[in-house]
Amino acid sequence: MAVAALCYGLASLLTMGFGLVYLTRRQFLPYHQQALGIPWRSLDPALQALLLGLMRTAGGGCLATGVAIACLLLIPFRAGASWVLTAIPAIGLLIALPALQATLLIRRRTGAHTPVAAAAAGVALLVAGALASTQP
Repeated sequence: MAVAALCYGLASLLTMGFGLVYLTRRQFLPYHQQALGIPWRSLDPALQALLLGLMRTAGGGCLATGVAIACLLLIPFRAGASWVLTAIPAIGLLIALPALQATLLIRRRTGAHTPVAAAAAGVALLVAGALASTQP
């Protein structure tokens, strides 16, 4: 269970980190500019507002997911609740898999250097945690 807890803890920190980045940015990230081929300052203010709104929504979802996983680790996981062994990877993968899919899609269609490795690491940590938690 220690390996599972480590994997889930790292996934939680990674997810919270992404969330904080997306929540605190005042403009899109460099790979967003690569994907669009347009610098932030050249975007219409309405489009800037829309993109920041989408980033804040994604960031909030990531932060909430990371905090939820951390809370589940600290309370029911440590207490040995069996239901949490399904809940943690299910909650985490609900954001990690779409994030991986989005980074791959944007990279494939635009050539932008999206954070595929980080998204894949999140998925891998959640899967590894789930596998480790099923070992005797």
